[in-house]
Amino acid sequence: LEMCNNAEVGEENSMTLHRLLARASRAKPKQARPPPALVCNNCKHVPCLDGQKLTEGNFVADSRICDISFRGVGGKTVKLDGSQVTFVDERYQIRHQFSIHQFKFCCE
Repeated sequence: LEMCNNAEVGEENSMTLHRLLARASRAKPKQARPPPALVCNNCKHVPCLDGQKLTEGNFVADSRICDISFRGVGGKTVKLDGSQVTFVDERYQIRHQFSIHQFKFCCE
């Protein structure tokens, strides 16, 4: 654009401008990247594991879990010992230890 501002109108400038526009029309536009996925505040995973069964491979300390059978049992995880999860009941602040296979992540 600077060239057009300073140069005189003429065949040579027109040819240069034509070449620049032709090159610009062949250029591939950059594709926008999708925004990075946000890590879940509870399970610390991407994508979020809400509703997924708790396993030894996806255990995260201080995450909210609940009983798969919806009996109202659940709380914040403390530690994993083999297949036993220790958690603190959010209502009564009591520690419990159960089989990891009874629980799922309750993120939302």
